[in-house]
Amino acid sequence: MLCQYNGENIFQIEKDLPEDIVREIINVLPKGVDCKLTAREGKRFCIFHDPEAWRTQGSQIAEEFVKLFEEGQRTFIGYHFSEFFLEKKEAVDIELALCKFHSSAYFVGNFERASFAGATFEGGTVFTGVTFKEWAEFSGATFKERAAFNGATFKEAHFTRATFKEVDFEGSTFEGPTDFSGATFEGAAGFGRATFKNWTAFNGATFKNWVGFIGAIFKETGFIGATFKEVDFEGSTFEGRPGFRGAIFEGWAGFRRAIFKEWADFNRTTFKGWTDFVGTTFKQADFNGAMFEWADFNRATFEGRVEFNAAVFKEPTNFSAATFKEWAIFIGAIFKEAIFVGVTFKEADFNRATFEGRSEFSGAIFKEWADFNRAIFKDWADFSGATFKDWAVFNRVTFKEVDFTGTTFEGLTNFRGAAFQGLALFAEIAFPSRTPSTLVVIERVRFERPDGVRFDGTNLSWFLFLGTDIRGIDFRNATWHSRGGRYVLGVDLDLQETLRIEDDGKENKSFFHKTSDDVAQAYRDLRANYELHRRYSEAGDFFIGEKDALRLRPLYEGRLRHLRNLIGRMRESRDESIVGLGKGVLASLLLGLYWILATSRVRFSLLGLYRMLGEYGESVLRPAIWAILVVLGFAILGPSSPVFHLKDQNSLYEVWLMLEPGILRSIYVFFQLEQTITWSCVAERLLGILLLGLTLIAVRRKLERHR
Repeated sequence: MLCQYNGENIFQIEKDLPEDIVREIINVLPKGVDCKLTAREGKRFCIFHDPEAWRTQGSQIAEEFVKLFEEGQRTFIGYHFSEFFLEKKEAVDIELALCKFHSSAYFVGNFERASFAGATFEGGTVFTGVTFKEWAEFSGATFKERAAFNGATFKEAHFTRATFKEVDFEGSTFEGPTDFSGATFEGAAGFGRATFKNWTAFNGATFKNWVGFIGAIFKETGFIGATFKEVDFEGSTFEGRPGFRGAIFEGWAGFRRAIFKEWADFNRTTFKGWTDFVGTTFKQADFNGAMFEWADFNRATFEGRVEFNAAVFKEPTNFSAATFKEWAIFIGAIFKEAIFVGVTFKEADFNRATFEGRSEFSGAIFKEWADFNRAIFKDWADFSGATFKDWAVFNRVTFKEVDFTGTTFEGLTNFRGAAFQGLALFAEIAFPSRTPSTLVVIERVRFERPDGVRFDGTNLSWFLFLGTDIRGIDFRNATWHSRGGRYVLGVDLDLQETLRIEDDGKENKSFFHKTSDDVAQAYRDLRANYELHRRYSEAGDFFIGEKDALRLRPLYEGRLRHLRNLIGRMRESRDESIVGLGKGVLASLLLGLYWILATSRVRFSLLGLYRMLGEYGESVLRPAIWAILVVLGFAILGPSSPVFHLKDQNSLYEVWLMLEPGILRSIYVFFQLEQTITWSCVAERLLGILLLGLTLIAVRRKLERHR
């Protein structure tokens, strides 16, 4: 009777194996599964397929196998072996699918094509240094003891759904496609210094113990949906695009000094233990939706775009001294504690990020834009010593407590709609070494503890406070830029810059523009603050700034605005029909007309005259000087002045005697004590009323402030 191991019975015989693996073997070798040997006496199977024969006839089975192998047979489906040893220096094909190796198994030499699909290795297995020149098939194989593949070379390898107790691929080389998808590693697994020269798949693999890929080199690899107990990729190199999407790291995960040369996909990956990316280099990386328990990216380098959108960091996360050379995106990320000390960002996006605990950005450098729009800092946020080289957005950010001490702002920074719930330190802020402009916009900001806001040593000319209640903030130790002997805002200088029509090619340092009403309101709020804190001298400066801004309002209205815009469009136009000499002459004529009209509207308006004569009632000295000039002017140049009768031989005393009556008379007229009615007297009396009124206004204002 023939052995009953055949295609008809194989599914029942190999019922412990996945049916699709058995079916695939049948499809590849439809006749190879049908045993042609005679069954043992009283048994259903031959000596090779009998599940008990190996116990008593192991040596005979080995001898018979060698004999068949030497005769040229290469297919041995479903055989049972005791101790097994096979050495072949010349590459050969061999089919040992579904075989059962009940004791140790040793393979030495070279194989062309080898199949161990569905095989079971119950003892130690050694493939050390073996070369598989075509393909090696271990799909569905089970290794119940330690398996050694260290130093082996695979042209193409398949370990799909294989099960390993312990395995060592140290120093192995995988030259072609390699597939460990769905494989299970029950014990430790070593792939240190292994080289994967083609695509490699560990998708859905389960590593239940420690696995090491230390120093491994991957061309392209996928660990999509894989589960790791503990893993170490220290010093590994990923030449292609590695995929860890949906992978789960149950314990420690080490990527220290690993190099990702292409896009690294960690999308929706879960890190439940400590994750070490110290010194790791990424070209581009996707951590969107990833979950980290503990993570350390200290000194990591991100060469290209990296995304942590909606990532969750459940415990403190360290990015200290990391470098982001391109766009870093943390939109909607959640941090328990975040450490970005000394980090260098090219572009950073923390839009809607949530920082549950302390967040450290001290010494960080943002080379281009930084977006913290709608971020929430629920604990202390430290930006001390950070540098923002381009624009930064903190719009609608919520800070519990924040420290910007020593921070450098070189581009426009917006805090529009932000909320500061507690301590807010803006001390010793550094700005570019040039004339101030608006770089920090505090617009519609809510300071819930004004007494906890500090601007010590900071030049507030770079700030714009607009629509913000700043009355309770003490600016005592803040500094200001001074122009014309008074404190000015950078936004005021910005305003004047925008109203100036520059020559082509002149660099415009202004980043931010507001209307004259906005500037006036900013000065008005500062004046209210300084008056509340009884600092009337500075408050007077801000009052002058407020009125100066209102003087410029006509330039934003009507024909002057249209004329200025027309000149600007002409200078920027590339229309060939208006280039050349004609364009230049016309622009110059229009520019001259603009300055004449603008000067008349600004300097000779009522506010302009008020500014010139008495600095809007802030100066006692200025109307007094004008009064002296008026008295002397009418005394010397009046119709009855003796100055026209002076001779060269007159001494100074004689000149004084000649001028004294006129000066005294002019004084009487100026102070309304002279009743003579002439045109000069009327003019002088009117000027006297005006200047005396301005002086009284200034005196009264100063007395009221010092009550």
